[in-house]
Order: sequence, then structure tokens, then C-alpha cells
Amino acid sequence: MDTRRLILATLLSAAVLFGFEYFFPQAQQQTASVPPPAVTQSVDKSSTAAAPSADGKAEAEHADAQEAAANDATARVAINAPAVMGSINLRGARLDDLLLKQYRETVKPDSPDVRVLSPVASDRADFVDFGWRAAPDTQVRLPDSQSLWQASGTTLDDKHPLTLSWDNGQGLTFEVQIAVDQDFMFTLTQRVHNATAQAVTLYPFYRVNRGYTPEETGGMLVHEGPISVVDGRLNEGSYKSVRTGGTPPDDISWSHQARAAGPVLPINIG
Repeated sequence: MDTRRLILATLLSAAVLFGFEYFFPQAQQQTASVPPPAVTQSVDKSSTAAAPSADGKAEAEHADAQEAAANDATARVAINAPAVMGSINLRGARLDDLLLKQYRETVKPDSPDVRVLSPVASDRADFVDFGWRAAPDTQVRLPDSQSLWQASGTTLDDKHPLTLSWDNGQGLTFEVQIAVDQDFMFTLTQRVHNATAQAVTLYPFYRVNRGYTPEETGGMLVHEGPISVVDGRLNEGSYKSVRTGGTPPDDISWSHQARAAGPVLPINIG
């Protein structure tokens, strides 16, 4: 009996297999003839070719800033300190070309140095400028973004401060002394020499300018927005308050969106 049952089970199994092949040949053939999808591979290749890598984007921005600085190289003095390098634009007395010597944008050895400031003509403009405001009842010629300043030297380093001067042709000579230490601290001292017989009331200022909209990550670990330290107090604003025209904390007026999520350039005002 066991042998007969085994033979019968074998015959039934064979009948099922051959019967399936006989009654469902088209369905199996159609399923087997469907080609594997190739859309995923094609999309991956095109997107990889079209989207630049993070390193490539950083190198392009670095080259853009260098080109913008080189186009106005005739009106610049070099910065060469132990921790930073770059140049100062004598047209408008702008500190707009600064890189960190000891930090790179990525972990690759040939990665560009971290750029802190960039000229106004670049795609990611970040610069510091200086100036004066006059009292409402005062008629005096003041330096602006097109004024060409004279420098006391050709290079600013940690041992030799640099003085920029501009004569308004009316008896006033404006000066900005710039010093940098062995790290990242810049010290600015603004003076005005009055050779006229009348008193003149002027108000010095400096501004940190950003000429592009930063990419906000929305994270909770890094502050994103303008910051300042006034009278020993840290004030942290937000880009939302700048866009909507809101008042920052402690009634601090932001001249523009200052760099916060990244290297911060410390400046002393004398």
C-alpha cells in the first residue's frame, strides 16, 4: 500500500506541474518577458551629473570671490597675518576679502580655505565697511562707497597696523586705523582731523553687510540670525525679524544680516 501511495502522489504532482504549464502558458510567458525597469538607473545618472557636489559648489564660490577681488586689485592692500589672509578694498574702505589660514571647507587636504568675507561683486557678498554720519544741520562732504582711500602701507599684519585716510577737500581728513592680532581679532580706530576754524559734529559707524539670503537649516543646535554683544550683553536676533522689520532684542538696530551660523569675525571699535 505504501508503495502505491507514493507512486500515486508522484503522478499527481507531475500532473499538476504539466497541467499548469499547459493551461497557463501565456501568463507565464508574459510575466517572464517583462523587462526590468531601467528608469531608476537613468534618473540616478542624470541627477548625479546635473547636481554639483558640495566640494564643487564651495570651490566655485571660492573662485568667484577671488575673481571679484582680483578685478579691483589696483585699489587694494594685502592682509597677511598668522591666522588670516586677504585684502582691503581702498575703494570705499571695505574689508571684503578674508580667509582663515588654518581652517578648510572640508576634510580634504586640497579643500579651499574657509572664506569669511567676500567682495560685493561676488555671489555671496560679505563685507565690513566704515563711515561717518553728520548732524542734520551740518553741511559736510563725507566719504562713501566710491571714495578712494590712501593707505599708509602695502600690507597689514599682526605687527604693523595700517591707516587709511581720505581728504574731503574742505579741511577734514578722515582716518581709519586697522590692526589685527595673531588670531582673528581686528581693532578699528576712527579719527577725523579738523583743519577748519569751525567745530563739526560727526558720528562714526561700521557695518557688517551680507548681500545674499543664507540657507537656513532650521536646526536647534546652531543660532541662525544676526548677533551682537553690546555693553557685555549677547543679543541674538532671527532672520524672520529682519525680513518682517521687527525690532531685535534690547532695541538693537541691525544694519544688515550679520553672519551667525559660521565663523564670526570679532572686531573692536576704538
